[in-house]
Amino acid sequence: MSITDVNFYFGRLNLIATYTDKHQFLLRTLKRDIEITKRDFEWGFFNVKDIIFNNTPFITGYLVKYKFLKEEDIVDEKNRLLTTTSISNRAVAASPFFLHPKTGILAFHPIAFNIGHNQFRHVFAELIMAANDFLMVDAEIQFIDEEVEIFKAIKSFDKITALIIDLHPSNPSNRERWKTTDERLQKMKAEKYRQQYSSKNGLKIDEDDEAFGDILMAGDGYGKADLYGEKDGRQHQASTERIPIKTKGVKSPDFNTSIGSVINKFKEIWNRMSD
Repeated sequence: MSITDVNFYFGRLNLIATYTDKHQFLLRTLKRDIEITKRDFEWGFFNVKDIIFNNTPFITGYLVKYKFLKEEDIVDEKNRLLTTTSISNRAVAASPFFLHPKTGILAFHPIAFNIGHNQFRHVFAELIMAANDFLMVDAEIQFIDEEVEIFKAIKSFDKITALIIDLHPSNPSNRERWKTTDERLQKMKAEKYRQQYSSKNGLKIDEDDEAFGDILMAGDGYGKADLYGEKDGRQHQASTERIPIKTKGVKSPDFNTSIGSVINKFKEIWNRMSD
């Protein structure tokens, strides 16, 4: 595998499960011999292992899309014949990932035309649930937002007609701006929460509103927020999932080289959460 410059996207793994050690639970789950089938392709985790980088533990590996059995044309030069052979478990694409178990922050590289960034999120989460027999475990990966688009929309829309927010309680800690909502969810032992606002006359969303803090919480990867409205007589939508955080990194067979290329973005996100 060559060393190449690629884009890494950032999301947060929101996990609902019973465990005593989250890190070990995730490591065992990702290492399980399990695969799922989607549209004639198999999906699974490979090369999963623990690494320590700058005294910080990560779980790393590849989400691999592969073909269980694929027929290929080959040339028999000696007899001047074109024949067919079967290739088992042919890897189509492999997306490297780095998961920080404590915060659930995940960096991953999608593969153009083979593993899209949304497909990566959905398959990764489904594999986690499949590895636990879909029993007493729920997993979702939400993008961590750049905190730009939806707040511009709040200011620029002529009229805001609806706001829909889906949230998970934080783990392990909360950010001051949305602390009240998060503590309420944790006190109620809520696993998921949805809030929906609508108005034909137009919603007013101020920065000191609880709803504004909930949008921030969604943008931090603990859910998603969708804003609907009108601008210049046309219908528009903005979302915390439209502009996910991404950064240039290095795809390398040496995981330490790869994570070293994106560690500053991890630190930036961790610092943002402590604001």
